[in-house]
Amino acid sequence: MIEKQPPGWSAHSELGEVQHQIGEIWSVSGDLKRAVAAYEEAVSLQRLVVESSPMQTEPRQRLVRHPKAVSVIHRQLGQLQLAVDAIAEVQQLAPADPDQVYWSAVQFAPCFAALDSQPIGDKDAMRTKLVELTVVALRHACDVGFDRIDDLNLAPEFDSIRDRPQFEECLASLSPRDLR
Repeated sequence: MIEKQPPGWSAHSELGEVQHQIGEIWSVSGDLKRAVAAYEEAVSLQRLVVESSPMQTEPRQRLVRHPKAVSVIHRQLGQLQLAVDAIAEVQQLAPADPDQVYWSAVQFAPCFAALDSQPIGDKDAMRTKLVELTVVALRHACDVGFDRIDDLNLAPEFDSIRDRPQFEECLASLSPRDLR
């Protein structure tokens, strides 16, 4: 049975893509606040499309892309909690996609490195939280099919947390024979 699409779903999805492109333009020009606003509008538009047409895969794939951009900009602005929230949104939108879940782990780690320059009260608690989020995301990525163990060992994004016991334990527990 073919699902009938609500009128305008494709136009809203395309408009979301235009907003994403506007966000990219603002980002390149250095106006990060306007970039975030454009990316967040893209998220809103794609979310409407996904909610009205849940069987359509293209709008869902597009929706995952927008919070990724939001997270990067928030990190650049030093808004680490907002960056973490956007990264978590990607995990929620694509929980069975090993590459998206791995991307989330890769993005949590640079937030850890950015903490030193941030006026955050309890940095140790935030560091612990970020390492835990990274480890949980890595384990989940492997559970859903991520199998590039060498990426974990070599990725420079993890350098800031590589010496943390939780991360070391995670890597030790993820041997190639355990990966699916």
